[in-house]
Amino acid sequence: MKNLVLCVINVLFFIHTAYSTVQIQAIDKSIHFSPKENIKLVCNVTFSQDDPTPEVRWMRGGTAVTAVDDLKERAKVRWDPHNRISVLMVERAKDEDAGNYSCVAFDKENELSRDSIIAAKPLVVRTPKNLNFVEEEKLRVTCKPNREAKIHWVFHGKEYHESRDRVILEDNEEDGKIIPNGTFVLEKAERDDRGELLCVGTDPVTGDTANYTCMVRVKDKYAPLWPFLGICAEVIVLCAIIIIYEKKHKTADLEESDTDQSPDQKNTPDQAKGTKVRHRQ
Repeated sequence: MKNLVLCVINVLFFIHTAYSTVQIQAIDKSIHFSPKENIKLVCNVTFSQDDPTPEVRWMRGGTAVTAVDDLKERAKVRWDPHNRISVLMVERAKDEDAGNYSCVAFDKENELSRDSIIAAKPLVVRTPKNLNFVEEEKLRVTCKPNREAKIHWVFHGKEYHESRDRVILEDNEEDGKIIPNGTFVLEKAERDDRGELLCVGTDPVTGDTANYTCMVRVKDKYAPLWPFLGICAEVIVLCAIIIIYEKKHKTADLEESDTDQSPDQKNTPDQAKGTKVRHRQ
């Protein structure tokens, strides 16, 4: 008899739950928030006018927000009877506040309906803005998302979700977390590889995407040699000009000394006579 009574109670509860007029629905299935701002989550509650107002509880990951140590002081729940909405406000949001929230309608301890909302920071991915490589050097670019994301790359109009052709996609580690395909690698860069490299991140839950562009430049491997050769050429030309100038200057001085005599060296009649007189003595 006892078992029959329990069976009837369970059946009645099942019928009440299955055909309950109480329905709860999140206004937005996912929201983005920035740290230090407030997070506002809203659920619409539908129920018959003849039914009592259901109790709406908010949870994060299966735990009531009032039981989460870091949330219970900042989480405020408000019921709007006119619009029949339940609002959860999380003040001064932190990175740790991201997660899966649920608004659940209860009749005493019996769950009547629930819906979920995903709260997350806006997805951001970052690579260096500009990178320079030398021809035949390994081209390596790392993409860093600010949270969990699926990474793929776009290079010269082609999408790379996995390694193929000359492209190797490697996993990289950031803050102890593995980021699949987070590093883009070309073993030997070529001059034609110059161009834009796009990192694209996709939120695995919401499907939101973010991207960042890196400008890749590939220099000629002999490029450092050309300035040196140019300097050497300038030195050689300068030395040649100096040598030629000095040679011409010396030649001009010799010609002038041969053709020009000073007045003291010219022979005059008086000087000749004087010489003869001295010779007689």
